[in-house]
Amino acid sequence: MSHQHSANCGCADAVKAADAVQSSLYPSIDLDRLSVLNACDECAAEPGNGARRCIKPWDERNDSRRLLSDEDDGEMLLTIPFVNDVHLRSIAVMAWGDWQPRKIRLFVNRDDLDLSGINDVSPAQELELAPDTGGYIDYPLKVVRFQNVHTLIIHVTEAVGGEGEQSGIQFLQLKGTSTQNKREIVNVVYESRANPADHNKLAESHQAAHGVQ
Repeated sequence: MSHQHSANCGCADAVKAADAVQSSLYPSIDLDRLSVLNACDECAAEPGNGARRCIKPWDERNDSRRLLSDEDDGEMLLTIPFVNDVHLRSIAVMAWGDWQPRKIRLFVNRDDLDLSGINDVSPAQELELAPDTGGYIDYPLKVVRFQNVHTLIIHVTEAVGGEGEQSGIQFLQLKGTSTQNKREIVNVVYESRANPADHNKLAESHQAAHGVQ
């Protein structure tokens, strides 16, 4: 029997859920290096300053815990490193109520940003957020600016509740594709400048050890 689609049949949500799982970049996120500036005291005591409260798999999005800013300031700076370069396609921010972020600013591949001067830096993209209770609102990203990303920084400017109100994110999802360009730290040991005197000493020691006059 063929299925008759309707506004309440749930098929659209099923398609969105399937895409959320298949396109999720969660497996590419380096969870051990997540960090947040200006998180609440309770979040700050957790690994990654509470970032894992909102950076989690799709099927855990309804976990009511959320990443919260300091109580006196809705501003936050969330740094998301990846284990390999990724091409970002979209972002979803599950949040609502007075603590919902009003807007977010996105920065790519920066490791020199903090809250003291970030407003003087132009973001790769800025987004105005709508209430999202299910994690289904995808905000498309500018393709050319989000290629080969190894670090994404999300600047939460303030909450809908206004200045001085706490901001919070219950679930944040990034969609796109992962590359095979794995991020690795390589330690290289080298001799910056050859010293002829050192080479002469080595030669003399070698001759003495072998009885060469």
